[in-house]
Amino acid sequence: MKNIPENFQDLVKDETKAFVFLATTLNDGSPQVSPVWFNVEDEYIVINTARGRLKDINMSARPQVALSIPDPANPYRYILVRGVVDKVTEEGGYEHINKLSHIYKGEDFPKVPDQVRVIYKIKPQRVFTNG
Repeated sequence: MKNIPENFQDLVKDETKAFVFLATTLNDGSPQVSPVWFNVEDEYIVINTARGRLKDINMSARPQVALSIPDPANPYRYILVRGVVDKVTEEGGYEHINKLSHIYKGEDFPKVPDQVRVIYKIKPQRVFTNG
């Protein structure tokens, strides 16, 4: 991912299994933060959630987000991203969460009847690093 400095690229690789802490904004303007699995595709940080969850509602209404990606081995080393949700799709949503589940847990993601999975592609606009 070209927006991330070379010496921090390891934090966005699948094998690191770092979590992203996703900050969205509630309709009253207050922040809401969720730890989520992620992967990277081209210039995007890609996350997945179920339709109707708070982060889904927030990102659909207010696409500006902030992300923190701490190093699992050293929390004082991290990437901060300010970005915008650029693409949203339900197509391939379950396949994507299943891929993430295999990265993070090594097993299939359980199918929940009637649950719709949504892929959010976040385009970084500003990137900061520490450590």
